[in-house]
Amino acid sequence: MPPLTRRKQRASVLKMTPLLLLPAFIFLSPASVHEVAAVKLGTVSPRVWESLERQGIDSEVMDEAAAEVAAAAAATAAAEATKDAAKEGEELKRLKVERARREALDRAKDIDWKSTADAAKKERELDEKYGMWKHVILNPWFQWVMGLLDDLAAIELVGEARMAPAAILVLLYMLFKARQPLSVLCLAAAFFYNIHPILIAGSAVGLKAWSKLRRPKGYVPAEERKKRLPGAADEAQGVEGDPRSAQAKRGKAHGAPGLSEDARDIRTLLTLPQDVDHIVLGSDVGGLYAAALLARVGHRVLVLEGGETVGNCTSELKGVECDWGLLNAGMVHVYDELLKAGALEGAPEVKWSRIGTEADGHSFDVVKIEGLGDVVYRAGKQALVDDQVTSAPGPENRERVGTFVSRLQAVAREQSAFFIGRLFSQQTAGWITTLLGQQYGGVGARTAEQVLGVTLPDYRQLDLLRGMFRTENLQPSELSFAAYVSATNHALEGLSYPQGGFRSLARALVPTIQAAGGRVLTRAHVREILLDSQSKPTRAVGVVLENGEKVSCAKSVICASGVVPLFTQYLPKAPLPAGGDCLQEARPRLYTLVLLKGSAEELELPASDYYQLPTEEGGGGGGGAPRGWFHIYFPSAKEPSGVATITGPVGKDTHGKEEAKGGARGYSTCVIETEADDDILEVCYRRVDGSTSSKPVSGPADARSKGKAAPGSSTMAAGPSGLKFYHIKPPSDQKVRRLQQGLVRHLLQLYPQLEGHVEEQGIQTVGPFRVGLSHRPPRFMAPGLRTRIVPGVANVLLGGGDLVLGTFVGSLLGGWLAAHSALNYGALDLLVLERNLNNDLKNVPRPRYEGGGGEEPHAGGGGDEAKQD
Repeated sequence: MPPLTRRKQRASVLKMTPLLLLPAFIFLSPASVHEVAAVKLGTVSPRVWESLERQGIDSEVMDEAAAEVAAAAAATAAAEATKDAAKEGEELKRLKVERARREALDRAKDIDWKSTADAAKKERELDEKYGMWKHVILNPWFQWVMGLLDDLAAIELVGEARMAPAAILVLLYMLFKARQPLSVLCLAAAFFYNIHPILIAGSAVGLKAWSKLRRPKGYVPAEERKKRLPGAADEAQGVEGDPRSAQAKRGKAHGAPGLSEDARDIRTLLTLPQDVDHIVLGSDVGGLYAAALLARVGHRVLVLEGGETVGNCTSELKGVECDWGLLNAGMVHVYDELLKAGALEGAPEVKWSRIGTEADGHSFDVVKIEGLGDVVYRAGKQALVDDQVTSAPGPENRERVGTFVSRLQAVAREQSAFFIGRLFSQQTAGWITTLLGQQYGGVGARTAEQVLGVTLPDYRQLDLLRGMFRTENLQPSELSFAAYVSATNHALEGLSYPQGGFRSLARALVPTIQAAGGRVLTRAHVREILLDSQSKPTRAVGVVLENGEKVSCAKSVICASGVVPLFTQYLPKAPLPAGGDCLQEARPRLYTLVLLKGSAEELELPASDYYQLPTEEGGGGGGGAPRGWFHIYFPSAKEPSGVATITGPVGKDTHGKEEAKGGARGYSTCVIETEADDDILEVCYRRVDGSTSSKPVSGPADARSKGKAAPGSSTMAAGPSGLKFYHIKPPSDQKVRRLQQGLVRHLLQLYPQLEGHVEEQGIQTVGPFRVGLSHRPPRFMAPGLRTRIVPGVANVLLGGGDLVLGTFVGSLLGGWLAAHSALNYGALDLLVLERNLNNDLKNVPRPRYEGGGGEEPHAGGGGDEAKQD
């Protein structure tokens, strides 16, 4: 049969198999059923095959069909076998588990009773040892932590040094000389001494966390502070008739207090607080700032000012306010942050006006040097170099001047460490100066002539460098080079002026003093400081006013008015500090105030100051002679408005109040500062034993008084002569008129546009006033010139400009040092831990400003006659 026919037959058989089998089961006989079944099972007898062949069905097709049926049967049998095997496996697993359970029970029955007793005993011991903490200690997590700690304890945190100690010290000193920060030095030391990083990181994190939590030293919480406020306890107890309670009620009835109170008013003296912590003598910016910082800590401070106004640097010219005194400041971004630390939250901010304009390069000073003409000082290091090269041409000058200024800036970076050393003992200060301020301390012992003569041999031809220090009439042979460095670096980027003058500074700081229960008194002349000689060491317990009134304090007396008043007036019998017998007072100053009709813009007044520096030594410029030292500036020209502040009716006695109001906006002020003449000054010497003489103790007086010294030597080597100061005699009216005429005449020569604009009867001369110590080398060499300046007295502190420099910034920093000394901040705090009041005060709440501090008694009235600004 052909293959195709067979294939068709096979397919037809497979399709017809179910239909063929069904009739077979129904109609066939049992024998036929047996045959079909035999075909399905593959056991077909020959007779059946013959019957199928006769029917025309091929045997091969039947074989294939039988094979398929057999395969299906085999698969079914295999599935059943697999199912049976799974059941047998589960049964075996169950039997194994049951067998293990029975074996465990058998082993438990075989445990000795002694093991059970030991376990119970162990449990009792754990209960007795750890008690309620047993479950915590036996917790796996706790055991993991304890194991981790054991691993940490096994770590060697400090290993063997990587090299010899001498080599490590040399490398650290090289890093220090390269001016690497303290953090780099500490990491280098940790690496050389093989300190583990875990210890370094842990120490750094701990110090950082501690710095965020620490409070200022001596901090008084707000709750205790409220109990000390005036009248708080009396009102709570219902006390009647107490002057302090009455004063508190008057304060509530009439609003916030003014800037100050008149000490001559009997009501002021009756309401003085009885639990004063600190007394500050002097209300310049250094005194107010020290008092404000102490008040921020919660201490009650009483500020006593002998002048008529806060700061004693403000006067009125026919109702127009005029500030006199040096208020220019450089690097304002630094010192403005210092001032904000002493202010309340929301208090009036001190705003600064930069002197000069972009057109003139922000020129801040014009200096006339006899024989060289007028020299203009502009802001910026590059401007200084360019101007110097222009005035002294030469291809080598630019490089020499640039190198000199860069070295000068490097020395100036050490001045902060040098002055911080004055907080501590002489020995500690010596180590600090040696390690951190060696260059600045070294040049402080030399004059400007000695240093400039080596670095710039022809410095006399460099007019800008000659006039860098001009706040005192000193020749290069008398001036300490440290003062020269500080003045030059301070003004290198220009100067700024506080808008509103000194009153704006007082408005920012005085409310802080008052919020802590303190007071500011003017016309409070102090006779002496009271000492308790029974205590060991001797302590100051208060002061005595000129009227005999005694004011006590618990912690300290801070003298911000200077070294000379402290040892000649307040403590005339106290021993001088080490090196104090070589100090010298700067010549007192006279200030002539001139009222000008017209605004600064109308009169074309410059904002820059004008100085005249004589080239020869001599007396002061009190006679207004062109050869004398003097200083001219226009405070109103530095204000954004260009006009002076009006505090009262202008020209009341000549023009009337209505006319004054119409012309009040057009007034400007001018200040001419001169040194007092010899006829109103008497040179005196405060000896070590407390006596005063008009002659020096020993040695050639002329050499010491003039501050001259041999080249290469210091002026202190000439021998002690006593603290040199000036006894001031009040000038006669005739001398004052002659002084005013000469100065106004010279003013009109310098500024011809002012002709006819000087207000009639608008000229006033105030002074003479002390301006602190002279900037000669002994000022920077005296080892006893520090905050705790009085030998044997623990709590009489020096603050203000005499501690640093006789400038606005120097006075501010002097107050900062005095406040830290009063709170016992140490060298470790300031130099290693970087802990100071400004940082610590950030961690305590700042009290809110509630108004006040905006008014002040006038020169002729008491506290009730104060006027609102």
